[in-house]
Amino acid sequence: MEEKTIWSRRKFSKAVLSLQALVTTGALGINIGCATKEKKTGDELLGVSSQKLLQLAMDEIIPGSGKMPAASQVDGLDYILKVLNEYPELLDGFNQLLITLNELSNTTENDDFANLSKASRIRVLQKFEKDQPKMFSVLRDFVYESYYINEKVWALIGYEPYPTMSAGPKMDPFDEALLDRVKQMTALYLNV
Repeated sequence: MEEKTIWSRRKFSKAVLSLQALVTTGALGINIGCATKEKKTGDELLGVSSQKLLQLAMDEIIPGSGKMPAASQVDGLDYILKVLNEYPELLDGFNQLLITLNELSNTTENDDFANLSKASRIRVLQKFEKDQPKMFSVLRDFVYESYYINEKVWALIGYEPYPTMSAGPKMDPFDEALLDRVKQMTALYLNV
């Protein structure tokens, strides 16, 4: 059984509106064609070179550090591919975003993004954020979502999800001694 990708209405609306804004301003051109209902594989959605570019960009936006894995180490690329497969209307805009990022890399660093050093990739992403803030925010938001929706990351940051109708986490009893220092302070206000 195929696993469904769940987007919040806010995230989906934000992504669609961002792409629509880019199309409206002329910053992004989308080819209009007949949509198909069949699901595509990762290589059919984004070519191998685009997937490599995306993986490298993801790992610069959320690099591994200490116990925390990089974005691609928690299946972030697979998550984004599932979203693009589920919402094919986002695919052309996402492809254009990756093309623009690679063109910027060639313009500023004289090489494809995938061939750059870590420091050069960071410079290109910083320039991308400055020159194309809307496109960068779409990329950043996809990367953040792919990372922070992952249950492995939840465990590492101590996040425990609770359904809306549940009691939620159990709170420790309040310790009145925590207020002792504040109670001893002089008033920090004037009586009027």
